Amino acid sequence: MMMFSFVAFAACQDNNTEDKQLAIPQNVAVDKNGVVSWNAVANAQGYVLVLNGQRQQNTVTATTYQLATLNKDVTIAVIAVADGYKESAASAEVKYTASTGPIVKPTKVAVSGSSEVRAGKTTKLDAYVEGSTQGVTFSVESGAEYVSVDQTGLVSAKIDVSGDKTAVIKVTSIEDPSLSTTKVLNVLARTVLTQEMLNRFNGKSKIGFDGFLTINYYTYGEPRRHAGTTTMSLHTSLDGEHWYAEYENGSAGITGELFYSKYHDASDGIDYAYQDSLSFLNVAEQTPLVDRSNNRTTWEDAGLYNNLDGLKLSDFAFDEDLWRWKYVGTNQKITARIVASADPYNFAAEDGLPFSLLVDDGEIVGLYIKGNDDHTVSTNYIAVQEVFVAVNTDDTVTVPSIRTFEHKSFHDELAAAINNMHNLKAYTLDFLQAAQMNGSNSTQLTGFYEIINDTDCFFRDYVPETDDSGNIVRNTEETAVYGFRKINDNLYNTYNYRADSIYDIDPDKFDAIDTSTRSLRADRAYTGSFDKAKPTFGFAAELFTVCEEVTEENADTHEETTFKRYFVDESMTSVASTLYLGIGNDIALYGMFASTGVFGNYKPTYVEVKYIGGKPYITGAGFYYYLGSVYGIVQLTYDNFVEEGGALTEETTVPEQQAARIAAIPARNVPADWSQVNVICKRKDSITQKETDYPTRAKQYFESIATGLSDKVPFFGSEDCIGDTFGFALDTVAKRGGMSYMTKCVSIYYDVPLDVNYTIDSSLTKIKALLAKKGFTTNTYGEYVSTDGKVVIKVTDEGMDLIIYVWYIGE
Repeated sequence: MMMFSFVAFAACQDNNTEDKQLAIPQNVAVDKNGVVSWNAVANAQGYVLVLNGQRQQNTVTATTYQLATLNKDVTIAVIAVADGYKESAASAEVKYTASTGPIVKPTKVAVSGSSEVRAGKTTKLDAYVEGSTQGVTFSVESGAEYVSVDQTGLVSAKIDVSGDKTAVIKVTSIEDPSLSTTKVLNVLARTVLTQEMLNRFNGKSKIGFDGFLTINYYTYGEPRRHAGTTTMSLHTSLDGEHWYAEYENGSAGITGELFYSKYHDASDGIDYAYQDSLSFLNVAEQTPLVDRSNNRTTWEDAGLYNNLDGLKLSDFAFDEDLWRWKYVGTNQKITARIVASADPYNFAAEDGLPFSLLVDDGEIVGLYIKGNDDHTVSTNYIAVQEVFVAVNTDDTVTVPSIRTFEHKSFHDELAAAINNMHNLKAYTLDFLQAAQMNGSNSTQLTGFYEIINDTDCFFRDYVPETDDSGNIVRNTEETAVYGFRKINDNLYNTYNYRADSIYDIDPDKFDAIDTSTRSLRADRAYTGSFDKAKPTFGFAAELFTVCEEVTEENADTHEETTFKRYFVDESMTSVASTLYLGIGNDIALYGMFASTGVFGNYKPTYVEVKYIGGKPYITGAGFYYYLGSVYGIVQLTYDNFVEEGGALTEETTVPEQQAARIAAIPARNVPADWSQVNVICKRKDSITQKETDYPTRAKQYFESIATGLSDKVPFFGSEDCIGDTFGFALDTVAKRGGMSYMTKCVSIYYDVPLDVNYTIDSSLTKIKALLAKKGFTTNTYGEYVSTDGKVVIKVTDEGMDLIIYVWYIGE
């Protein structure tokens, strides 16, 4: 009964509205994008638009309407409608005028700014709407208990945030509220540091670091511009007696390992830092870590131990800019030693440089160190290095150390074969290479055939082709020969077919230079035994940890023979460099960068042992190499063995005609001073007035700058330094450390060989030792300065190329 009365009352109300008319829509407007808008009308259930006097059939419920056509003028009126009401009269007309240009609509909202805001601090977000000039609104979608935001995009974090939190800021288009985006902000609480947290490191001899080194490069001068970034991973571990690191060798494109240990010298009672390594002879070796003056570095100064032991809470203060706890203690060397313990790269941390703690969830989890401007990393840029590392002190930390390989019974035969190779008087070597470029499907075959005896290592290049029987045919040219030649018991040369070169021609003969006629000439001079020109086979059998017995069938006789194939441990694949010796540094790289290959599923470096005349010899070998842009395989075949005391055979004797030509080559000695090498300078052609290159002896060049300068600049190509490796020298300009402009200098390129650890460190060490012997000292930029301050020398390793820059400062 009560419900009936209610319904009857409602019906009575509806009847009373039939004569009521809805109000006319007000403030009808249309924007440039054809969006019509108006004010809502009380009791209206919808709206009908009248376009160009034509009432539209559809009713819209919103108070906006998008014109379907924007390329024509349109008059617009709006009528309000509702059940039980008379529709309103049409509103006043507005006119849309078609645009003559493209119609731009909002398409995307974008926001930029920091992803962090610190407790009690602010951060500014910048946003825009693509296709609109009406801007955005900011609001907190989540995390309002931690942050607030105003309509300028300024986010304010509350000061009493406990622990790191997350907030989400929503950014919405004003013109089109359906378009929005969000920005996630990490709200960083101010961390708490306690003595208990620092005590975690006390008494811990074993500790590990994992992280990365970032190097940012900046231009000299103002304004200082960012020029690039390099990032390298690092992993180190130590136990107080030993230190281990993995590092990325960017130049070589490999991951390497470093081992150091504490060595107690009983003669002076001091502990020193020594680098540990394993030679190809399976012998653990130690080399002292030395400073710039070539003095041994003590274990304490090396810093290769836990430097976090004994830290106090008073050693740290909270840095509002870094938002981290920064070291403010009195130990001026602690950061340099921490860097040494955590970072295997050349991060030269100066005394007094601070470090910061990374604290999370009530625990010190890592360290952050930012270096000062470094002028030694790059010749052309200022480098700023940063280290981020996590610190680990639990039982999972392992500290690998150098170990020798175990001898097994199958090594006996290989050891005998190695010894027999050492005792040969002569033999032949066939070097066959299959190479591919990255991104290419074609394979290039090249090779050389070498005769090796007591006085000659004679090479003939060939282009391999196969005959109808599948045998390799070696097609050679008469001038495709080169080699090593013994001059006397303490001197040997390399020779090659080549034409005159501006780099080594006598300047007095430069006007008659002949760059088209090639003849045999000596290229380099070496002192010492001629055995250094031959493959060394300088390795221990134990390095080869896998032995397979192989059965081979002769294609003609179908007879089967059995021999052994030995595979080297993957950590020692570069032993391939001892299996051959070419001329020049390029060919040596193949063996040095031997690896575990994917070229035809190739295995690590191997050697094959067969019996000849009842004795085992190494008759074959092979390896895969990877040089970044080039990779491939090398197969080596050894044959025509002549034992010591035996007579040379036709196969192991240099052909008579070639031998006569080689004998006629004038012997070359190792250069002794600057008068024997050239500097390439510029001069104007008297006819064309164009600048051309011309050579002058380096001694004359230096003396033309300042009397006595050729004596002040050490000659690096002497026997007691880096020998006959001079490539060329250029009269040029380059930047000295700390300068934003170029100044006149001479740059000298030396073609030094790589060390077994893929560096040119041994050559750099010899040069720096010579400079120290001559009284040169280093400045802030790593340059060497003469005692009178007038000569500045910079020794650089530019991608494994040794380049020396020499400046004369003058009066």
